[in-house]
Amino acid sequence: MATATLLLAPTLFAQACERIYLIQDRFEVGFSDRIAEFRIINLELQHPHTIFDDPGDLSLFCQDATNDPLMVIGEEVFAGVNPDLNARIDALEFNILTQLNPFGQEDGFESCLVGLEADCETDSRCSADADGLFLQVPTEIQRTGACVDAIDGLFDGTWPDGETTEPNLPEAGSAGCHVSTPVDTMVTISLDDFDLDLFLRDLVVAGRFDDEPPEALLDGVMFGFLTEDDADDVIFTVDSFEFNLGEDILPSDGPGDDAACQARTHCKGPDARVTHEGQCGWWFVFNFTAERIR
Repeated sequence: MATATLLLAPTLFAQACERIYLIQDRFEVGFSDRIAEFRIINLELQHPHTIFDDPGDLSLFCQDATNDPLMVIGEEVFAGVNPDLNARIDALEFNILTQLNPFGQEDGFESCLVGLEADCETDSRCSADADGLFLQVPTEIQRTGACVDAIDGLFDGTWPDGETTEPNLPEAGSAGCHVSTPVDTMVTISLDDFDLDLFLRDLVVAGRFDDEPPEALLDGVMFGFLTEDDADDVIFTVDSFEFNLGEDILPSDGPGDDAACQARTHCKGPDARVTHEGQCGWWFVFNFTAERIR
């Protein structure tokens, strides 16, 4: 049996979670009765869609590459955001652990949600250290109602690929759900040969337990706000094309919501920008499913 000790949370997160458990042996047999740790096995960007606009002057492409490949002159240069994300998850190249620490399923139970990037030998044998920590925030268990019943500010029409935004809205059901306190944090999404660093404001993470005790988190959702200024600072390269996230990828063909947003021209698609806390930007919404590994 692994030993567990209480420790003060790191100074950076001292106001978020006062005390958490630390398991010295991460490969104990069976599930811990103090911590529930889940590995995300499916992750999908629901909003906004990524509409790749040729950053050059040749207009070689203007494509929604959220669920479909990005094609240039008949050749695939990128598998698409969701296909690439999940291929990397399946290959154990991109591993996100969500930890409820300490763990309980009573109504109103207050826990700490810890988000970790990890190295995994198998889909259930993973290790992470402090360098992989990207989230530590209070979360609360609900045994009735919905943990997330709506996400305002999302584009509700049809995207260029024919899909619509369908965020998960986890409900308590028979085993309960959890929802975290909003927090600002940096989330890194690993895609192909590049990483996207998204500084998401008012990030919320929620999910429904499949059972008691749980073996999975279902109907998981993670959503936060990316400002236009922060998006414009993100530059990355796919194949030989250099993209600016705000100007070349995120849908902004129009006037925005006529508040903090200024008119922009994108190759096609809706203008999915809205104003949040006085700043123009996009709500990022990810659906996920996670399996318990500890």
